[in-house]
Amino acid sequence: MNQRNLSVLFLLKKEKTNKQGTCPIYCRITYLKRRKQFSTGEFIAPFEWNAKKQLASSRTVANQQINLQLEIITVNIKKAYL
Repeated sequence: MNQRNLSVLFLLKKEKTNKQGTCPIYCRITYLKRRKQFSTGEFIAPFEWNAKKQLASSRTVANQQINLQLEIITVNIKKAYL
């Protein structure tokens, strides 16, 4: 049986660091071995990003808003998938 899993991954593009020292957060969707990648429009400092959890690690208000925005993106993608 062929499983059709949807994978949503958030990652930093460190090569696109701006003058303020923040990197854009990209979202990568994988479905049926095909990838599509797009920018979320959010920026974060590399030392505040937890790659394993795919969330902002510190508990500042700005980082909580980033985490909330990433959760909204994930929910919208999964909702469209269903």
